[in-house]
Amino acid sequence: MDVTRHLEERVRRLDCFEPFHAPVECASLCFRYLPVWARRLTPAGRSSGAALARLNRVQVRIQQAVEKGGFAWFPTIAIGRVVHFRFGIFNYMTRNEDVDAVLAHIRRTATTLGF
Repeated sequence: MDVTRHLEERVRRLDCFEPFHAPVECASLCFRYLPVWARRLTPAGRSSGAALARLNRVQVRIQQAVEKGGFAWFPTIAIGRVVHFRFGIFNYMTRNEDVDAVLAHIRRTATTLGF
């Protein structure tokens, strides 16, 4: 749980991520990556039709690229109409540094994909 709380704190602090608004009660956290264009929108703007569809595609493409590259594995999950990464800390040997490395890798992957 300490590592999951660290993940939540990092996701909340970095403007390129948006956490799902639910308390961390288990070893999982749902969040999504926000490209620069999405960061300029209000939360309501990110939830509107075309922007939401585009953001959902971004999440899926990033997740697939990270998984295909073999760096980490985490699924996407649709909560309502919004696609998030579902990041679970299930290995007791996972450290804060591992979480930080995956978040950095997600950011690099997003940049490589043009997001």
